[in-house]
Amino acid sequence: MRRILTVSLPFLMIACAKPAAEAPEDFQEVPAFLFANFDSESGDELRSGLVEVEAYLDGLDLAGDIENRTIELPILTSENWGGINGNSDFDGSAQIPRGVAAMSRHDLPTNKQLALETNHVCIESDTTVYAGRTFLSGDDCFPDSCDRVNTFNEIRKENFLAQVWFDVYKDFRVITLDDGREAMVSRSWMEEQFMADGGNNSWDELYGMEIWIPTDDGQNKRFYAFWSSVTLSAVGDDLYGRLVRDGIDQGYQFADAFLDGSIHADCPNDRDRAYDRN
Repeated sequence: MRRILTVSLPFLMIACAKPAAEAPEDFQEVPAFLFANFDSESGDELRSGLVEVEAYLDGLDLAGDIENRTIELPILTSENWGGINGNSDFDGSAQIPRGVAAMSRHDLPTNKQLALETNHVCIESDTTVYAGRTFLSGDDCFPDSCDRVNTFNEIRKENFLAQVWFDVYKDFRVITLDDGREAMVSRSWMEEQFMADGGNNSWDELYGMEIWIPTDDGQNKRFYAFWSSVTLSAVGDDLYGRLVRDGIDQGYQFADAFLDGSIHADCPNDRDRAYDRN
């Protein structure tokens, strides 16, 4: 449940901002299709879906205003889970799904490094104050001699709304497109609800589908579909959707800065923070 109670004027202004546009009709189900078929043995479903993603991205100004790079997606239901175990306590009806597009200035081999990075503080948005990644399989061969790596991530988020620890599974896969280019996709999910500090708020659902498609000039077209629902007493759907959108876009900026060999100047967090989960 999300309700706007008493918030400061800047947050009210955010909540009244222009809502995200609906996804184009012929693209609405594509991210969920990719999520559902992530484990496709042949990869044919992923290849066909990525054709649709690239056609959509080619119609956008990927360096333009974020409002023109953001869409509202249909909810992700258990029918689209594919081989994962999602949180069966929730039916998706409270999700605020967003898709955000952008351009990475780095090529795909460089972006592949993100899959093998064990610390994502100052790579994800600045609300991520701890992010420890361990590998379930594939880290000994990805991306040189195998096309997949599976990970488990312990994450601590802190912002003005809530502070919470949660666990996310995230798998990466490289797909060879019909024209010979390599693309990369990742699928992420939570398997249970996680309560925030104090026990009043919670993160109930999280599913993500990230996409990297290389350009001819050595960059990468990016798209991130994110389906999530939370229980927060002081936030409306529009404000939460905007926070999701801005967090994804900030993560794009932080990731490119990290791949430059630096940390984004806007990141206030300590990458050496000790693991302090109780």
